[in-house]
Amino acid sequence: MRRLMTMMALLAWGLTAPAAAEGPDVTVLNRIAPSVVRIVAEGCAGSEPARTGSGFVWGSLRQVVTDLHVVIGCRTIRVGYQGIDELSARIANVYVKADLVLLDVDRPPAAVGGLDLAGDVPSVGATVDAFGYPLGLPERDTKELHISYATAGSPELRQGLPAEVLTALQNQGFPALDIDVLHLDGNLLPGHSGAPLIDDAGHVVGVGSGGLARGTVGIGWAVRAQYVSQLPDHHDPLPTGTQEAAASFAYAVPAAAADTVRCGGLTLVRTRTVDLAELASGSDDPDRLEPLARALTASSVSALRAIRYAIWTETTSGAAIAVPAGLAIAPMTEGCGVQLPPPNLRLVIRISPLAGAVASLPWDLARNRLQWESFLAIDRQIGSGITYRGYGLTDGPHLVNGAEVLRRIGEGHGKNGENIRMFRADLAGRGAYIMIAAIDTAAQPPERMGTEERAAWASALFAVQLSSFPPLPGEPANGSKPFPRTFELTSCGDLGLSLLHSTTLDALAKGETDAPAAPDGADAAVGLWVNPGWGFALPLPAGMAPAASDTACVMRWREHSRVRFVVRSVTRSAAMTRARRSGNDKATWAAALETEQSGFVRQLATLADTAWREPAPEVRLRRQTWQLTSANGSRAIVIRIHGLEYALFFAALLEPDAYPRVRRLADQTIAATGGGLP
Repeated sequence: MRRLMTMMALLAWGLTAPAAAEGPDVTVLNRIAPSVVRIVAEGCAGSEPARTGSGFVWGSLRQVVTDLHVVIGCRTIRVGYQGIDELSARIANVYVKADLVLLDVDRPPAAVGGLDLAGDVPSVGATVDAFGYPLGLPERDTKELHISYATAGSPELRQGLPAEVLTALQNQGFPALDIDVLHLDGNLLPGHSGAPLIDDAGHVVGVGSGGLARGTVGIGWAVRAQYVSQLPDHHDPLPTGTQEAAASFAYAVPAAAADTVRCGGLTLVRTRTVDLAELASGSDDPDRLEPLARALTASSVSALRAIRYAIWTETTSGAAIAVPAGLAIAPMTEGCGVQLPPPNLRLVIRISPLAGAVASLPWDLARNRLQWESFLAIDRQIGSGITYRGYGLTDGPHLVNGAEVLRRIGEGHGKNGENIRMFRADLAGRGAYIMIAAIDTAAQPPERMGTEERAAWASALFAVQLSSFPPLPGEPANGSKPFPRTFELTSCGDLGLSLLHSTTLDALAKGETDAPAAPDGADAAVGLWVNPGWGFALPLPAGMAPAASDTACVMRWREHSRVRFVVRSVTRSAAMTRARRSGNDKATWAAALETEQSGFVRQLATLADTAWREPAPEVRLRRQTWQLTSANGSRAIVIRIHGLEYALFFAALLEPDAYPRVRRLADQTIAATGGGLP
């Protein structure tokens, strides 16, 4: 799936990618594994006296390649082979320009051979594996990466780096800005410095170097293998100084065990600690930081710049979550939470795997957004009275660093009537859906907060605002653009639907929303209709198109004229407005939904020209399903799905002779909708 995402990303930019390598298989990795080693450097100058990285045997048995920045300024260097005690090593060759060193190992194991270098630069889109010791752990692991387009078009390291970073690297002295690197689509983890990047043949195409610390995330690259072949000819003097680098390379501070937490469907790993000033420098929405601080904290970014954050990285997507330093992430039902010092303030986080490229995600977005609302309702006892408004980039879906970003401010009441204030972010792309919210369950104006409470609220707000995905290689860290796909919407009540593509009911049941469509005329073929802004998705039989209506769309099944589908979408704001116009000024969202449901049932009765015997619906959290029957034999299978902000009513209206095969297909369609929107 990740390879598919890479190819679709290329196509989205109008690029045609050649057939790309698929990466090494397990047989290849097992063969070369003994040659991948762990580097431990101690007594190092600067603020990090101990470092770990990766390396690999190359050339003679005594020779190990790693990165200069892993070992520079360190008194002792040890090389760890899997299952063998660490062995002493010294620096034999230095290639400052390429940030590479060749280590000479004391009494290496005779059974370990060296790796071979690849003769060619991998093609754009090719899959490679970083093979090393991430996160300071004692066990080898691989991480799948892809060669980005910038490798072919702008191969020099200097490309895409901000001016202040270029100056800092020049002052540091290495690596050289004019070396050709491999720009990577995917993030290197701490500990991947010096790790070989392996192609499908088991050859080394590059050496993991790391990236620039820009906000919560980094811009990654690898040194090309051609520089490894030149390493024996270089005996450069080591740079002097403590090497407090502007570049946050991918070495790791050793730890007995990585600090990890399961947060929903994926895992977060703590990678570093930084202050707000550094995070703000890499924000994907820098123009909104000051207004956010003043509007919600009655303070300024400069006054808050010393707040420190632990950065937790989701290792698959590279997404980074900022959490106020010193606070623990505690598992919760289907997610995790961070309790701030005042008991009314909390960060809530939920992470889920996300299939498909960002341009074809609405089905997954629908499922994840409604699961997020259910998660909040269960764990935070938040009622359905939260009203959201866009903020900054979130006035509409935006593509930021190759992912959809939606940030919103919410205000309303909890289930016990308490004032609720929320600032939430939805980040979708690169195989992960990340939702993070700062919640205040005793909301009051910032000027009425005490000093400590206001500082805690500010730290939570910026944790949400500054959590993000890594930039795409060759693009600025704070680059953003409107969501690239345009949707032609057909109104079906308060909201519109747009045909995304066709697929099959079986594929939807398995979560394979990008599967090919069934042959024309097959019963299982469906069109996937979506609302990209609100995130719901609806399967309808292939070839069926809704006619626009401000109340509900009615569609007759072309192959089965005795079956109609009826769709009505309702937004909370529109429903509440209709309730007030009818004289009910104190209507709640729940009461307004019941009124909307009664109107929908009456509309079905009018269409069927009958009166219903209406049983009690089967109720599940945020979902109701029921079947209406009448004396003339007509039936309606109905589903209602609702969240905090909208509801969707969907019915299959069957006339008496529409059984049994058509009934089965209608049931499948309704079930697929329920499966997509729990």
